[in-house]
Order: sequence, then C-alpha cells, then structure tokens
Amino acid sequence: MTRIEKENFNRLMDEVTEALDEIRSIVSTDTDKFYTDRRARYSLRYSVIMIVEALADLLLFLKRILMILLKAIGRLSSSLKA
Repeated sequence: MTRIEKENFNRLMDEVTEALDEIRSIVSTDTDKFYTDRRARYSLRYSVIMIVEALADLLLFLKRILMILLKAIGRLSSSLKA
C-alpha cells in the first residue's frame, strides 16, 4: 500500500469514526428532544450518509487490492506449472 493509499484509507476510517461518534451523541439524547430538534435529525441523516459513502470507498479500495493479489497468485500459479 502506498503512502497516499494509506492516507486515504486512514481518512476514510476517520470519517466513519467521526460519523459514528456523532450518531452516538445524537442517540443518547432524549427521544422527545430528538423529534423536535430538526438539526439533530439532519445531523443523524448526514452521519449515516457519510458512513455509507466512506464504507463504499473502502470497499472499492479493498476490491482493488484483492484484484492485485489475485493477479499475482495467478502469475505465481502459472509459473509453478511451467
């Protein structure tokens, strides 16, 4: 993993962690206050969106790594057969 990829991975993980912290904070408030506080509801929605987007990016990143590994295994396998 290159330095840039590692920084991107860490940034995405930080986004997920930050959004989860925000959700925990919102969920710990009183239910009635949550229903009357528009800002809290929108913040909760935004946090869920941030998590979904960050996890989608992480999955694409992991897919790329998996494809690289599978190609390397294929080359190794074919070189061992020869």
